[in-house]
Amino acid sequence: MDLLDELQSRLVCGDGAMGTMLLNTGIPLERCLEELCVSDPDRVLEVHQAYVAAGARVIETNTFGASRVRLDRFGFGERTEEINAAAARVARKAAQGKDVYVAGSVGPLGISAGEAERRGIDRIAVFREQITGLLDGGVDAIFLETFLDYDELALALEAKMHLSKAPTICSLACEQEGRLPSGLTVVEAFGKLRDGGADIVGVNCLNGPQAMVHLLERIPLDFLLSAYPNAGYPKYHEGRFIYYTSPDYFAKMAREMAAQGARLIGGCCGTTPRAIAAMAAALAGMEPVRSKTVGVITERAHPPAPPSVAGPAEESLLDRIAAGHRVIICELDPPKTLALEKYFIGAQALVQAGCDAITLADNSLAILRVSNLAIGAMLKERFGIIPLLHMSCRDRNVLGLQSELLGMAALGMRHVLPLTGDPARVGD
Repeated sequence: MDLLDELQSRLVCGDGAMGTMLLNTGIPLERCLEELCVSDPDRVLEVHQAYVAAGARVIETNTFGASRVRLDRFGFGERTEEINAAAARVARKAAQGKDVYVAGSVGPLGISAGEAERRGIDRIAVFREQITGLLDGGVDAIFLETFLDYDELALALEAKMHLSKAPTICSLACEQEGRLPSGLTVVEAFGKLRDGGADIVGVNCLNGPQAMVHLLERIPLDFLLSAYPNAGYPKYHEGRFIYYTSPDYFAKMAREMAAQGARLIGGCCGTTPRAIAAMAAALAGMEPVRSKTVGVITERAHPPAPPSVAGPAEESLLDRIAAGHRVIICELDPPKTLALEKYFIGAQALVQAGCDAITLADNSLAILRVSNLAIGAMLKERFGIIPLLHMSCRDRNVLGLQSELLGMAALGMRHVLPLTGDPARVGD
């Protein structure tokens, strides 16, 4: 029986985080974690073995960032196939003699379509090179995961389909409302991915267990579904990232994810073998659901309509706090030039890591930057990211301040931080 056959009749438990587990062994943040599969394979093997011992039936290779584009940042681009094949062999060693499948992990490239074009990068060829290494190393399936951009995931799927008929898992990183930054609903994306050859579709990262359940409530039982929530928001303590989500909570949520149709269930950032052991025990003996009530994904105009007199269109961060949710705001100042794509990639990475809103300074230190109102509007319209704008009162009279606030309201923004601003004599 292969993985796809097994998922037709039973639930399968996946593994958890690799990166945070390696970092917790003392590996520095700036190290290329994927290269450890060659230089320190036993360290990676121990993580795989811990997940197998915990009850994981699908383990993922340590290759999320092992594309040539990402490896080039460490000087390892020419070793792409070597590193991926080595990672697959390490995982195969952990699975040897056990009823465990090995899935080759492939993540996004971390560059936009525009940057790839400017740099002359053939993204399909980059994905093909990585997947070739994984297949040469003996993986049972390919796991395309944590994609925010449907178009990029479609390219990765196309590359894989030209290489092998091995099972393919396509997993999107999507907020719990069920809509990608492009405006495409996750259900629409799943349909297109299935038509493109995906065997299993699902969601991972961005959401903790409870939010993942809410997202799954919106997805019909038309697909073989996977779900890999993260462990919530970490705290940095004495050089380590600490996640406080308990294994018992993961176990409870695993059963709820299964009740919403997920059949392959594991964990993403911050999950540990203890969490996976609790999930595996909770899922043991459960049968896949065959019917459920599906929630509705709210339709929105594209682009969003301006706010009405009834109130701003943007969700209030204060409402989230009042509802008992923790809100994380990250400052990412506008760039000094019109080279904006790197900025937007950084903003999306912050949101992917758990940031709820981006706060933008208003020419901080009196140094010239692109208008934070313009950048904030682009973050909101293009990526669905909530902007919190600083507004320096030093540069405007009362009329100018009122005009700026009306402009923010017209764009549907409702978060602003007025401040004096740095004295102009200290900067530009």
